[in-house]
Amino acid sequence: LDVARAVALSVTFDDLDRADAGTWSVVAHLADELAEPADPEAAPARLVLAAGARPASAGPWAAWETRMRLRGRAAVCPLPPLAPGDVASLARSMAGAGGEETAGRLDLATLSAGDPLLVEEALRESFEGDPGEDPPRTLAGIVAGRWRRTSEPSRTVLAWLAAYGRPVASARLAFLAGTTLEAAQAALDEGERMRLLGRERHSTQGSWYRYPHERVR
Repeated sequence: LDVARAVALSVTFDDLDRADAGTWSVVAHLADELAEPADPEAAPARLVLAAGARPASAGPWAAWETRMRLRGRAAVCPLPPLAPGDVASLARSMAGAGGEETAGRLDLATLSAGDPLLVEEALRESFEGDPGEDPPRTLAGIVAGRWRRTSEPSRTVLAWLAAYGRPVASARLAFLAGTTLEAAQAALDEGERMRLLGRERHSTQGSWYRYPHERVR
């Protein structure tokens, strides 16, 4: 808040339906401060607070949204599931006409219930998974299939990355997994090839990695 009083600031929270109590306390504190500053004499905080959750009725989200609506401080932007035409457009943007044809053959508009992440991962799995087999019908099934195709030595490192829960350097993962940096890097390279994780940046501790989406993690 002190920073937001000096410079304009935007703070984004996503997947709040999966947030823990600590995260919600931060969101509530920021929202309350925006609506009713504790120190009316202080310079106003120039802060935009953006938050996303699915579904809207999950957890504390509904109560928080209602409170902010009553204060006239919330602009709510519902994001409906993708329509069949949107699913076809997404598939075409990923893999051209072949992607759109595959999406139609697999009936991804129905299978995904308009979930863009499931559309993307099902398409990738159809092109990169077991030949001749349609992808699993859930995101959990797709991720589990990739996990099964991952070598046993890599799984410990990838499990530690999932447990860490945020971007982490390969050197720290090697320490956590009790293995060498070379072995940890080989596991991370394999996870990247399997599209289970992504590389973020590089530092003196090596490359930093994270899972591309909380639901994949």
